[in-house]
Amino acid sequence: MDKNEVISNVSKAIVKAWNECDYKAFIKHVDQDVIVLPQGANSIVGIDALKSFYSDFFKTFTFEVNETLDEITVFGNYAYTVGTWVGSMNPVNGSIPIPFNNAAIGIYKQQPDGSWLVYRNIYNSNEE
Repeated sequence: MDKNEVISNVSKAIVKAWNECDYKAFIKHVDQDVIVLPQGANSIVGIDALKSFYSDFFKTFTFEVNETLDEITVFGNYAYTVGTWVGSMNPVNGSIPIPFNNAAIGIYKQQPDGSWLVYRNIYNSNEE
């Protein structure tokens, strides 16, 4: 399997984790030194901050995510993806779902064991 396919599979596993509201499956695809730059919020730096942020998020919402990867580029032990996440966040309290249409760039880092984890992520809304 070539590296682009490996990255694509990791990305698909992350989407699957979100769609199944499986916080632990999501976290296992994230590097310890992760940095996430979410739209309209402070940077999330490090795995502990990410766990703190998303553990509550996964308790508050279920998700319907459809991903399109427009580009996967591998350079040495790093790779990046460019794509979109379109779907909805569905409040577990039954409130109205919150649609989203996000552009995203993900940077992956190859680990010493050969696996690839999310190292950096930035996303912004495509909505005007």
